[in-house]
Amino acid sequence: MHSDIGRTFDVIYNSGFIVPVIEEESFGTEPTDPQYPRDHPLVSPSKPPAEAFQDLEHLRVVGALTLEEIYDEEMYVLTEKGFEIAHDREINNRKIELEKRKAKRQRELSKGVGLVSFALVYVSTISLLYQDMQRWAADWQILFILSTTFGIVVVSYVYLIKQFNQADNAGWENI
Repeated sequence: MHSDIGRTFDVIYNSGFIVPVIEEESFGTEPTDPQYPRDHPLVSPSKPPAEAFQDLEHLRVVGALTLEEIYDEEMYVLTEKGFEIAHDREINNRKIELEKRKAKRQRELSKGVGLVSFALVYVSTISLLYQDMQRWAADWQILFILSTTFGIVVVSYVYLIKQFNQADNAGWENI
């Protein structure tokens, strides 16, 4: 019934702690009707006026909102209890967003470290091949095994970088 109360708190908090009352005559209306409260901050395509009204009334009943007349218009206003809840939610939302940004930076750093490690392995392998080319030139089997192993390392690294990029684009929560 009240699955989106958190979003309701967020909207009220970000609307200056006040939202207008939703008139009951708008409950059955479609977005094309003139009575539809399309400017109300809680009404959206996924939340019709009747559901927004239920959420507001629920918050009023539990003591998070009160009805007050402001500038000759009845408005829902956050109570002290409602403000504390909404403010705590806002702080938690900011902390979560900060943690997401930090995790993304950490993933980017990890990709960079992986790239540098790969470059060092590559340079070391090429250096080894160059130094011992005369000795290994006669033994094609060792050269083939080394080249194959090196190729597997390159393909694995490219695959991992691709997976990191897909995870960044999709959001790590969905992986």
